[in-house]
Amino acid sequence: MTKPINQERGTCFYCAQCGRACSAYADFSSSSALVIPAMKTGKLTLINNAMAREVLTDPQSGLCTGVSYVDKTSLQERTVKGKLVILAASTCQSARLLLNSKSSQYQQGLANGSGVVGKYLNDSTGASMSGFVPALMNRKRYNEDGAQSCHIYTPWWLDNKKLDFPRGYHIEYGGGMRMPDYNFMSGIEAYNGRISDSRGKKKEAGGYGAGLKDDYLRYYGAFVSMAGRGEPVPLESNYCEIDPNRVDQYGIPTLRFHYKWSDYEIKQAKHMQQTFDEIIHAMGGNELVRLPVLTVIMDWKLPVGLFTKPGQFGWGKIPRPRLSTHFNRRMR
Repeated sequence: MTKPINQERGTCFYCAQCGRACSAYADFSSSSALVIPAMKTGKLTLINNAMAREVLTDPQSGLCTGVSYVDKTSLQERTVKGKLVILAASTCQSARLLLNSKSSQYQQGLANGSGVVGKYLNDSTGASMSGFVPALMNRKRYNEDGAQSCHIYTPWWLDNKKLDFPRGYHIEYGGGMRMPDYNFMSGIEAYNGRISDSRGKKKEAGGYGAGLKDDYLRYYGAFVSMAGRGEPVPLESNYCEIDPNRVDQYGIPTLRFHYKWSDYEIKQAKHMQQTFDEIIHAMGGNELVRLPVLTVIMDWKLPVGLFTKPGQFGWGKIPRPRLSTHFNRRMR
């Protein structure tokens, strides 16, 4: 938030430490925007170190009655009762709870009469590239920290009818004169031989003393990076299910995953890298870190590093089995 709205929430002062939680409570997070205000009402009991096992249901009506959980400190099984049970355990853990919540009425798991809980699992596609732009060397120094990244974002801009893949992606950019960290320009010797120094000569290797300091000053702020984040096509063949042979340290059955990228995602990733390459060269730069598309594809065995999507629950009007209606009412 850039403007105050009450006495509790602060305003952003661009410290760029959002990943460490916001000390001013100016961000939106469950703790600052939801949990803390709820606790102040005096009507919330927060149970820490609780690992949910399953959602409990009434054997007669089938309605939810509470949750069974394991106390992680004592390893004792406990239950809490409630008129309503809301699952907010993110994509995979919510599916895990539903699938583990079996009973005589819900033999496939709670709310899984359609059989789609855990299916249509998908994640954002992703590819990245970084480059060095000589035109950005030796610039006047500015504080370019800002609020995360460098305030540049490109939404999807093309017509898929003219491409060989559906859906699209956006581009996130990085670079600028950010506050140097402990790993600042590590491996600077790798840039030797690429760019001439202040005397018009290219170094063969390494550097130390005044020459190394001069390299740091010249290169500082001249690096850019781009990351694509795309939308895949949800497939029923991509899913998670309860592993019949494994449990976690609390004795709760875990998930196992079945996932494979389709040709659509592979073509989309190739398009990302081609686009990044064109942008960097249009600026007169050269790519520094470029993973070959084949390598990227081979590493994409399971999308665990981006953003897992809740497509595995399925909702809407499309005529196929799904968990809930377009009014978000769950199916049995």
